[in-house]
Amino acid sequence: MSPELNLTVSPDQFSIDGIPPTVEPRVFDGKDPVLPKIIFNNLNTNLPTPEQSAIVSNFCFNGTALLTPKAFDSRCKNLSIDTVDRSKLSGKLLILDLEPGIRYGIYEIRHLLEIQGIKLEHRSVPEYIVLFRTKLMNQVLGTTNKNGVPDDSKLDETQKNRPGITPEGARFLRQLGLAKTFMIDNISFEVPGQKGFYATQLLANPNTETSNFTPLVYHVGNTENDRFAKDHQGKNARIEIGNPPKKELPGYPVGVFVE
Repeated sequence: MSPELNLTVSPDQFSIDGIPPTVEPRVFDGKDPVLPKIIFNNLNTNLPTPEQSAIVSNFCFNGTALLTPKAFDSRCKNLSIDTVDRSKLSGKLLILDLEPGIRYGIYEIRHLLEIQGIKLEHRSVPEYIVLFRTKLMNQVLGTTNKNGVPDDSKLDETQKNRPGITPEGARFLRQLGLAKTFMIDNISFEVPGQKGFYATQLLANPNTETSNFTPLVYHVGNTENDRFAKDHQGKNARIEIGNPPKKELPGYPVGVFVE
């Protein structure tokens, strides 16, 4: 069995808001008026040692991140990671390679699916973790400084010829019902210049009555290898969520792994 490939971009590699994550150490030595004093004997030194922890502050869309409909529709405020069927976060990986500068509408999406032998019929139960592969995330990361903050002019250059999904293409994919989750190795599913995030809204497919939606994952990395599609097409993929707060958030940092 081959080892898992980690497709996760860490928050300090790509800080989309321009503010890198911060880490504030917390020491349970009795000096902090809020924290209790917790002292134990260190097994190696046999010296009294205070427990240590930290506070991490991070924008939820830094690094690899999962979008919820709250990001674009206030009526979906109750659609959070807690309302997602966790089976949607693991499954067979379907890699769809997007070519530079192409607007992927119905015809182009049909062609991509037919190449992979995917039946163009509606499914009542989604089957795949769909990854749109642009092979651009490494170029995006190449525009960042040591804190993961991108140079806007360089980032714009990587996106000039970005492929994207048109609203018509997104609607077609939604009607097929094949995706448990949509992922992309880039900063957006949209065609460059598209206003309104229509493809994003259609792919997420929020339903306030059933509290259901299709998770969207951005900033997936490590897909540029020429053998990536051949080695991982159809393999098992999974999306890991940490320990999110019990709040309705627009996005969550996640990890992505594939066999």
